[in-house]
Amino acid sequence: MDFITLDRALDVIADDVPVPEYIAARPRSPVFVEVWKNLEATTPLEAWKYSKAAGTLHQDMVNSPNSRPQWVEIHRITRRPVVNDAVASDGMGILVHTAGWHDRKLMEAIKHIDHCSEAGVDPLFEPPLLDPDSSKYTRAMLFRKNEIGFDRVEWMRFYRALRAAEARAKKERQVRGFFTLREAAEIIVHANPGLNQSESQLYAQFLSAVARGELVVREPATGAPTCAPSDLGVGIVTGGMELSDWITSADVDALLAAWGVSYRFPASAHSAGPDTKAETNEHLAPAASGNPSIAHRMDRHRDVLAPVIDSILQGAGDAPDSAAVWNELVRMADATEPHAPLLGFVDGEGVKYQGPSGVQSLNREALNKRLKRRADKAAASRR
Repeated sequence: MDFITLDRALDVIADDVPVPEYIAARPRSPVFVEVWKNLEATTPLEAWKYSKAAGTLHQDMVNSPNSRPQWVEIHRITRRPVVNDAVASDGMGILVHTAGWHDRKLMEAIKHIDHCSEAGVDPLFEPPLLDPDSSKYTRAMLFRKNEIGFDRVEWMRFYRALRAAEARAKKERQVRGFFTLREAAEIIVHANPGLNQSESQLYAQFLSAVARGELVVREPATGAPTCAPSDLGVGIVTGGMELSDWITSADVDALLAAWGVSYRFPASAHSAGPDTKAETNEHLAPAASGNPSIAHRMDRHRDVLAPVIDSILQGAGDAPDSAAVWNELVRMADATEPHAPLLGFVDGEGVKYQGPSGVQSLNREALNKRLKRRADKAAASRR
């Protein structure tokens, strides 16, 4: 048997992980970079890739129980690799822990900077609290990750078959004219080199358009809308995982026309898929009536952060603490998958987000003022 350790299998997957623009180009302040170095030996990008790799392998093993490879363990006496599915719980535990590596260290860095800022201390001179079990592996996993794994041939066949199936399904879907919001943003930005927008910014605008009912989320099999705009919860408004937000290139072009902008989906991305033209025009009628850019201009004063703050306050109880709200907002902005319209966190500037008129910032003081206005308004309504 050609044995591959679990640790080495994650190396292989991490090398395969594509890095999207919104991750590669994420701004990091010099203070954050130095604090991260004090917490972890590797870079934030490296931690992100391994977290994605562990999450991918965990998903593969859970969702393909009949075709997954059997677990293998180095026997304690013979020191030879032997099939032993009883170690599956150990292996899956390692994968779950490693999948959360990036976000754990991210929050440690953010909390350290925030704590030092409140105390008036330089975060570069104040040593951060180190938790050795919050890294890529816990102390108990450092040896275990090399004691368990798979038959290399069996695992590689399994891994490559799943990635090939995913690639075929994606290609077939896109040929029919269906894309995720991120795919649409990436394709449009790459097809329009002079566009003064990043993929993240355009993605955030598409996500907000879905929440407002200006862009239809569809079922690829039939082309029918999967839900009405009023059924969209805070989860999709503020981002989260893209699991079923399929949109069509025709719907995107209709939206861009309603916005009064000149760029469009590249012609090669269009297909003769399900006929959604009449449905799209009817759905966009309120925004497209008269001058199609009027609605887009009027929307410049819309408070895009309100749904995000609402979602945080809903889970904060009756007396939300502003520090807790701020920490959660920063976490959502700078997580592995940023919660749109949030784009990231920059030390010294605050939370960056995509507003109707461009990229904007929200600092701690501005958030406190927002929360005070909300509290005053709620108190007045109770009188």
